[in-house]
Amino acid sequence: MLSLLTLLHECAHGLMLTRFGGTARRAGFMLFYLTPAFFVDVTDGWRLRDRRQRVAVALAGPAVHAVAAAVALLVAVMLPQPAVHEALLLVAVSCVGVVLLNLIPFVRFDGYIALMSAVDEPNLRVRAMRDGTDLLARVLFGARRSNLRLERWWSIPFGLASLVAPAVLVLFAVARAVRALAGGGPILGVLVVALESVVVLAAVSLLARALLRVLRSGVSRLRVISVSALLVASVVTAGVLIPVPVTATLGFVVRDDHVVLVQAAQNVDVEVPAGAHVVLMSSGILANDQVGTAIARPRRPTPTKVPLDALLPVTAAGVSVPAVVVARLEVAEENDTLPSAGQARIGLGVRNLWQTLWTTGVTMPLSLPGSEK
Repeated sequence: MLSLLTLLHECAHGLMLTRFGGTARRAGFMLFYLTPAFFVDVTDGWRLRDRRQRVAVALAGPAVHAVAAAVALLVAVMLPQPAVHEALLLVAVSCVGVVLLNLIPFVRFDGYIALMSAVDEPNLRVRAMRDGTDLLARVLFGARRSNLRLERWWSIPFGLASLVAPAVLVLFAVARAVRALAGGGPILGVLVVALESVVVLAAVSLLARALLRVLRSGVSRLRVISVSALLVASVVTAGVLIPVPVTATLGFVVRDDHVVLVQAAQNVDVEVPAGAHVVLMSSGILANDQVGTAIARPRRPTPTKVPLDALLPVTAAGVSVPAVVVARLEVAEENDTLPSAGQARIGLGVRNLWQTLWTTGVTMPLSLPGSEK
């Protein structure tokens, strides 16, 4: 349902452009901020002279989700059946979330395109980010003051927000991918770590290029090195001092009259604490709905076979994969809607930020021996 709405969202951009005399050049499927997404190329819209038409093209997509949210909410109010009511409310909330996300102006979403069209400022975000980085360079490294590239009073705060927002979205997407794939054994674990490595290398590359640009502006090398070292030391110290709950994403399977916690057959190194709190979720890449909670009662690891969607966010009827039962789950309350299999997020205690990142991002996906012992 949500995928269909996303497709209609993109088609709406193209249809609105066509209405104003433009042409949608191509359409397809891509990864956008590490998230699967449809797209329709409406760059021909920049040829429209009327800025209101360009704004309409940009907002046509979010309008589809807004209408869908309103319709779903209206039908949910009219239909009393609990299952249908809850499903429609979920659709409505999801659509509202999509609208709000798309209206964020600090990344190249529809809201940014609409804003750039409304104020008629080409390359708005790039110019504002340059103004923001110039301010940082001046404050941190003593760089010379330069003229604003975007002659707007909000240029610098907009540019700073535009620097932060993409990083937040990428981190969120990576966290979703890690949670979805971390329970699938070493092979998928390698993919997870590779994805994380690409993100880290990209971040380091961007920071290195920014520092190189600062050095080329003629500032003191000693000040650049000193401030950079101080910032690194501050980040390292904060990571050591900040406590973070550690969680692991495993799987659960309903067996007759009880529920068990399972891990991939190759992954038997996560030691489940007795009495650990477990959140039971549906299996999915983009969305995981909480379907219940439970308490873990560890037991001796027992080989078994489980449905594929107990370990991976993929549903394949009749396909079973090797796994290990590591605990019995005491579900908090009787739940008739509990799926036969899904993902289970289990709490493993509290560690500092760096230990948490290493554990959840590297040792758990790769199933390093003794990583949780």
